[in-house]
Amino acid sequence: MSADYKYRAFISYSHKDEKWASWLHKALETFKVPKYLVGQETPMGTVPERMGKVFRDREELSSSHSLGTELTQALEDSACQIVICSPNAAKSHWTNEEIKAYKRLGRESRIFCLIVDGEPYASGDPETADDECFPQAVRFRAGPDGELSDEPSEPIAADARPHADGKLNAKLKLIAGMLGVGFDDLKQRELQRQKKRKAIIATSSVAGMLVASGLAYSVYLNLTAIPPVEIDPVSVLIADFDNQTGDPVFDGSLEQAFQIGLEVAPFITSYSRSDAQAIAAEISQDGALDADVARLVSVRENIGMVLAGTILPDGDGYELSVVAIEPQAGEILGEADVDADDKNEVLAAVGQLASELTEEFGADVLDEDIAFANDSFTAASLEAVKSYTTAQDLQHKRRDDEAAEYYAEAVELDPNFTRAYSGWALSAFVLGQTQRSDELWSQALANLDRVTERERLRTLGLYYSVVTRNYPKALESYQALVEKYPADEIGQSNLAVHHFYSLNFEEALVAGKKVMDIYPGRAMYQTNYALFAMYASDFETGDTEARGALEISPDYYNAWLPIAIKAIVDGDFEAARSAYESMALSSAQGAPLAEIGLGDLSIFTGDFEAGREHLRRAVELATADDNQYVAATAYMAIAFAYEAEGNLEAAQEASASALQAASGEPWIVQAALLHIAAGNIEAAAEIAADLTNQLQPQTRAYGMLIEGLIAHSNGRIVDAIEKLSAGLELADFWLIRFYLGRIYLDAGYYAEAVDELTQSMDRKGEAAALFLDDISTFRYVAPVYYWLGRAEAQLGMGTSATEKLEQFISLRPNGGALVDDARERL
Repeated sequence: MSADYKYRAFISYSHKDEKWASWLHKALETFKVPKYLVGQETPMGTVPERMGKVFRDREELSSSHSLGTELTQALEDSACQIVICSPNAAKSHWTNEEIKAYKRLGRESRIFCLIVDGEPYASGDPETADDECFPQAVRFRAGPDGELSDEPSEPIAADARPHADGKLNAKLKLIAGMLGVGFDDLKQRELQRQKKRKAIIATSSVAGMLVASGLAYSVYLNLTAIPPVEIDPVSVLIADFDNQTGDPVFDGSLEQAFQIGLEVAPFITSYSRSDAQAIAAEISQDGALDADVARLVSVRENIGMVLAGTILPDGDGYELSVVAIEPQAGEILGEADVDADDKNEVLAAVGQLASELTEEFGADVLDEDIAFANDSFTAASLEAVKSYTTAQDLQHKRRDDEAAEYYAEAVELDPNFTRAYSGWALSAFVLGQTQRSDELWSQALANLDRVTERERLRTLGLYYSVVTRNYPKALESYQALVEKYPADEIGQSNLAVHHFYSLNFEEALVAGKKVMDIYPGRAMYQTNYALFAMYASDFETGDTEARGALEISPDYYNAWLPIAIKAIVDGDFEAARSAYESMALSSAQGAPLAEIGLGDLSIFTGDFEAGREHLRRAVELATADDNQYVAATAYMAIAFAYEAEGNLEAAQEASASALQAASGEPWIVQAALLHIAAGNIEAAAEIAADLTNQLQPQTRAYGMLIEGLIAHSNGRIVDAIEKLSAGLELADFWLIRFYLGRIYLDAGYYAEAVDELTQSMDRKGEAAALFLDDISTFRYVAPVYYWLGRAEAQLGMGTSATEKLEQFISLRPNGGALVDDARERL
């Protein structure tokens, strides 16, 4: 570019296409010219290291009749003109005037078009005229008098539409024309990127397709459409930035902004830094997550890349850089660097750093999400990000009371900090501050337009799941998330989990398998898959996958549950006890759950006193750890054991202790069942009324169950069947099937009873943990043998009925009321 030009290019566009102009402006000014081209002489001048300044008018022109002095001068000072072509531009008076003005300067050959929407030359047909993307001044040459002639023009155009060049290749074509070099010359840099992508494929499954090359000066009609780059999902771990400024405000704050910038790339997911820091504390003396430690963590956790950043002082500003490292060999796979003029620009610079790095690996992600990512924080929010990062770490450690303080500090520093509001809302919810949580969620939802599309879908999924428990809406959000961002680890994992919450265990298995395929070697995902298989009554798969998860990480205590349940189903109770004992040894969190499992197993086999001993021990351990959920669950299991022995008074006392420890659906439903058994119908009816008035279908289904059992206790059999059947329409719970089978039996509908109770038997995996919390409730399965045996006997299925009753008796060698009745029926 001659020294006579102040700007490399003047961007002409309709302000309705602002997002495209913003992207192009930033993409051109930050483009690094390949070193092998720098210094060459071309018809466009000497090839520079950087493209230089680009003029973009950010203000809508008034209703005046001329372009004005500033714009006219800027056109004269620009070596090239780029016209963003769309139906908006084709209808824009001022875009047309800018093109005509540039042509009058005698620079028609220096006008480059970028097609972003519509169709070229569509105005030739009245039916498609509204789709025209080229302004009139683009379509016709300028005459000797400077006005447009009737002679058609052949504009130099790149096509950013997905089915054509795509953004990345369109940008390269524009730059090739502006520099006067061949498109293939710029594509050499893409060849180097392809080599880097191949290196990633071997370790992290990132696959890139080398796109075809073309000519820099091809006219639109001769351009060959180039398929967009497709990259498979890859996980990355962001190491601690190397802060060489001496300013502590950058410690722990840059990584968060960098993650936000990275996640506009659909193929990238960021490994939890909190999880990585916990592992780093085990393998490093100071616990720092520097580049070397991050590599060790990544090898252990099968993470594809480590991203290590640095910030250096540069006069009044800063230099920021990042390298992508292959964890095992330490090979540098990519790098990027940017500058920030002052502290207020650092966060936006970090976002730009992230977008440059994703482009380095061939990602065509330079859209409005880049602007959102780079502008996600206000200029005053650097301290807010630091507080937010501290809050996230505390929340991850379940220290929600402390986390809430830092979230509050973050939103005080930056009142528009959406992520801080949603994080604080979640901590408030965990702390039982429901009103405060609702207020904070309102703030978070009101600011969703300030976050990326990826974060918006995540936030909505979390809100629907945790706050309203609207699982269909949560599923909808997570499905949209993984469609747009297939590498999103949170999205893929939560999609599987919400299929599970929706009682669709087969879909949970499918989605869970996909998560394992994308992120192999992760104990958490393999444990989840094992649990999904257990709930789906595929006990063999559950056992196999759980053992595989424990080989990866022996401290995943939940993995012992599918192993224990498989052993119980096989009748190997010693193996089941051994599994629960291993769970107790795996971690402090596993110990009380193991005691519940051992108590549940004892109740299943009819040893009620031994069961209560284990469960009391679970209460002690849970109370010491201030785990009210587990304590309440253990108390309810004690109540079940007392009820099975006919001691309803003791059962009611244990149930009251459970509700004193915690109040929620798992305990109030069981409390209502006990109230009905004890004849306390009024208390059960109050619970049913509360449940049936809730929004969530699953909650209302439990309310219908209780109402049906109340009707049954009052002798209203038809009402009872209708209530339970209506409950099944809302949620196909195992517990409803079981009780519906018993009511059909009492009513003399023996075929229906056999059908419902057989389904209960076939779906007994769901009874492994009735309330979907991975805490054993398999004790509910044992009576199914008794009730199914009775129903089959009524249908004349003598042999099968005898087998069921004998099996039930064998499970309960210590006897009991149901065992005595079963013996009499043989």
